[in-house]
Amino acid sequence: MKIVAKALIRDGAGDLLLLRRGLTHPNFPEHVDFPGGEVEPDEPHIEAVRREIREETGLDIPLDDIQQVFLKQLADDLTHVVFLASTPNNKPEVELSWEHSGFEWIPFDQFSALALPEGVDTYHLTVLDYLDQAKA
Repeated sequence: MKIVAKALIRDGAGDLLLLRRGLTHPNFPEHVDFPGGEVEPDEPHIEAVRREIREETGLDIPLDDIQQVFLKQLADDLTHVVFLASTPNNKPEVELSWEHSGFEWIPFDQFSALALPEGVDTYHLTVLDYLDQAKA
């Protein structure tokens, strides 16, 4: 079974970190992305997302500032786990990995209004499902 864990990172002002996948990314190049990736066998989900945050952004977020907020089973062999993470600094410095070509901080409530790219990553849809549930 494949488990993908990603983090919605909010800064001290409440803005959301969006990454932009690079042209060489093997999946959904140039699409909006969040820090995260596949969970290794026997790796706790929260440890996986914390590791991925560090690898992809250079941000070192303490475990106490990361919480699981949503889980979605897409198929028998695929699960998405969404985490909410926070950093006390406003727009902290981000050091991107090879996977991403850019980033931006946007008001958290504006993510739902972004246009969906053609052939959108299912994780993008999972985050929208989480945000819809959180509004209810």
